[in-house]
Amino acid sequence: ETNRQTSYSNVAINRTRTKSCYKLLDEMSLSGCKGMMLGFLGLEVTVVSRSGTNDGDPLRGYRREEVCCGRKVTVSANRSRVGKVSAGLQELMTDPVGERVRRLPGLVAIEEIDRLGEELVKVENGEAFLLHGGDPDATPESLEASFRLLIAQVTVLAFLSGLPIVKVGKAGESPQNAKDHVTRYFNAAGGLNLQRGVAKSAGSMMDWVSFVDVHAGRTHGNFVTQIEDALRYVSACGLDICDDFFTTPEFYVYDELDDLNYVDALQRRNADNEKMFYSGSHLVSLREKEKLSKGSVFMNACREVRNPVAIHIDRELDPQDVVRAVQFMNPDNSSGRVVLVPGLGADSVWSRLPILIRAVQQAKLNVTWCCNPVSGNVIKTSMGVSTCPITLAVAEIDGFFAVHRTEGSVPGGVHLDMTGLVVSECIGGSMSVDEHQLSTTASQGHRPRLNVSQALEITFEVGKQLRGRHRCPLPDARYTGA
Repeated sequence: ETNRQTSYSNVAINRTRTKSCYKLLDEMSLSGCKGMMLGFLGLEVTVVSRSGTNDGDPLRGYRREEVCCGRKVTVSANRSRVGKVSAGLQELMTDPVGERVRRLPGLVAIEEIDRLGEELVKVENGEAFLLHGGDPDATPESLEASFRLLIAQVTVLAFLSGLPIVKVGKAGESPQNAKDHVTRYFNAAGGLNLQRGVAKSAGSMMDWVSFVDVHAGRTHGNFVTQIEDALRYVSACGLDICDDFFTTPEFYVYDELDDLNYVDALQRRNADNEKMFYSGSHLVSLREKEKLSKGSVFMNACREVRNPVAIHIDRELDPQDVVRAVQFMNPDNSSGRVVLVPGLGADSVWSRLPILIRAVQQAKLNVTWCCNPVSGNVIKTSMGVSTCPITLAVAEIDGFFAVHRTEGSVPGGVHLDMTGLVVSECIGGSMSVDEHQLSTTASQGHRPRLNVSQALEITFEVGKQLRGRHRCPLPDARYTGA
């Protein structure tokens, strides 16, 4: 084997379904990785002619010519199994307008999207609670850790509130980690597969309680003990806490709407060809104020699909603009379709949230209310680092529940930017993170994230609010026998 470069020619590449990329592989000893990439992109690759004799060398006699695919593409190979593809084919690989993604299966099914809508109707009516969040800068490592954190939070909220918890986590890695649509698609597919595997990994509910105990037992040990006692009681009553009903939680995922080409490539219709939906996630999220402006293409995209939409609201967004956006994206005023996520800040929640709630009530809109206690409380430290003090986040949660109680509306959920990794981006909490311990991640254009112990502390605070709101007296159990 030598490293001598040998050229070949007349390779026909057609943008059709893959028939054989392995013929090219066998003939030219290209690396398996490169051959699989060609087939993966849906390119039919065959050798149509060859000159000379091989004399035992499959590369001998190939000459360089143009590739027939509308572009000039040349490919070279060597005997060390290294294949190089020129810029023309690389351009096809990047899939700039989502043509390849358009031919791939959807990541979620429309039945799941409809089921999330039904769950959100229960949230609107106060019959369930929404836990919505994840790592905005997700990587494969943080995606798994953050999902484990999410399920542990569900255990806490379900115990303290007595309500079913609707779980909506991050769909996959951050889009910034993907260089093209194809990479983004498979990052999301891998993330979904990973989370489904983690969801089935627990031997019993006790595994999730143990997670809470490890990370929050020092400050909330009494609650952990009560949860453990409750599970032992349930088990003693004959219910198997190792059953799939307890150990395999149903969950949904969200994706932030940022690339309309990618969204368009993943639009699908249901079997009856009646409903259009975005198959990249169950719920889509709109964050930037500009995306809610009149005539926004992002609002048009949300109107076209049947996915529930989460609209993030900051203190600068006019309530009437919110009303108009909801009316445009949900013209039928369907329940379970729109989630409003105000992040107003602890200093503004008491003054601005009532105005927003009244504007929505006056327009008679069906929405789910979800608090975002982190984004609205981001401050700059003296060192120029963006962070969120936990005390402000807790104060906004308290104000969120109090205002809804006063206005007669339903506080339906909470959204948390958080990660299961060990980070120091928010000030305070039981770990006593101070300004000098902060990492500089948030100052580099990233939103500050709660770490595990801080996220659990916020969860316990939300759970206490729900416990006070939903606690009912025990039924009359007096003996009435003869």
